[in-house]
Amino acid sequence: MYIGCNLKYLTFILTLFLSLTAQAGTNCTGKIERLGFSPTSGDVHLQIQPSAGIFRVCNLDNAVGGITANVCKNMYSTFLAARISGKNVTLVFSDSVSCSSLGSWEYAASAPYYFEIEQNF
Repeated sequence: MYIGCNLKYLTFILTLFLSLTAQAGTNCTGKIERLGFSPTSGDVHLQIQPSAGIFRVCNLDNAVGGITANVCKNMYSTFLAARISGKNVTLVFSDSVSCSSLGSWEYAASAPYYFEIEQNF
């Protein structure tokens, strides 16, 4: 019975480790310094401190980088809530993106595949 408990614990630890390593990517975390969109193009612009500058995240009218217009609208409203509340956000990009490279009013090399509002303590 004791060996069975250790085996279950070991299996749990290995599963946790593998799930964390499978989600490797670049996490860019900080407060939203600037949030806006271009009324002519529909691009949503974001600057997270301490990133290098303002970058395009998605488009309110068209799918860009796998993010549909409806998803972009939801992202924008979530970003707006984070901006108003002063909470940190985390955007997770593929390994091909570095947080310091975000800026210059361009889209990142790949779209974020996950983002969240963090609880600030």
